Amino acid sequence: MRALVRRPERARDIAHVPAVEIVIGDITDAGRVLEVTADCHHVIHCAASLSGSWAEARRVNVDGTVNLARAAAAAGCARFTHISSVVVTGYDVAGDVWESAPLAPANDPYSQSKAAAEVALQEVAEETGLPYSIIRPGAIFGPSARLWTGAIYRLVRRRPLLFPGNGNGSIPAIYVDDVVDLCLLATRNEAAIGETFHATPQPSPSWREYLLAYAALAGGRCWRSLPISMVRVGAQLARIGAKTGSTRALLPTLLNYGSRTVCYRHDKAQELLGWRPKVSLVDGVQRCRPWLIESGLQG
Repeated sequence: MRALVRRPERARDIAHVPAVEIVIGDITDAGRVLEVTADCHHVIHCAASLSGSWAEARRVNVDGTVNLARAAAAAGCARFTHISSVVVTGYDVAGDVWESAPLAPANDPYSQSKAAAEVALQEVAEETGLPYSIIRPGAIFGPSARLWTGAIYRLVRRRPLLFPGNGNGSIPAIYVDDVVDLCLLATRNEAAIGETFHATPQPSPSWREYLLAYAALAGGRCWRSLPISMVRVGAQLARIGAKTGSTRALLPTLLNYGSRTVCYRHDKAQELLGWRPKVSLVDGVQRCRPWLIESGLQG
């Protein structure tokens, strides 16, 4: 197994695994990508730019995907598994959302570029005959997850934990091992070729459940709800002067999205591949404890 990384320090969590060969490179370097995929049978593409400018998101998330897909096709890979995101269908969704929902990303670099990457991959596949599958995870949490574990834990250590509204809106939180399981199933199964799958729980936990699961690790469950009307006003004020596509500009949209009940259905993955999440929210959060301690976040 070969892992392509830009910086060796980012691979420290897998550097000790005997079966993994660490190679240095960048998916935006088409020549280097051709070299490292030349003898590969399967490619799982999980590299992405999560923040930054529109140009950087396009360079990494779209052009990088094309580079890797063309290299995989040139190598005659049996499968190209692309990690996308549920955000490609936008933040105006509510209720049940299926993989067949139209691409409707928000006006931000990440979601726009991830949607464009899916389209670009499909175009390369049509041109080259590359067998591919697309996985759309929700909020991936687990050890080493800097946002959905590290940043969330820092948030819940506050006393009290302030949150807009009652926290009953849903978050499609999925433990990292479950995402990996779906990737491996899609890579090995002929039924997955040309298909898109949600890697999400069904139903999703609420924000209150998610945050309080981490708060339990921090030794407290002190929750205080902020009036949603007041937060909405603050979100609108924060937009003033905000750069298009920035988090500040999206605050009202994100607030509405986080207040809704949304279920990204994983029926297709269950029916075609026999996949369903195995790790519960509480169990997954408990598994994060050693990493939180090692990282100095939990005493």
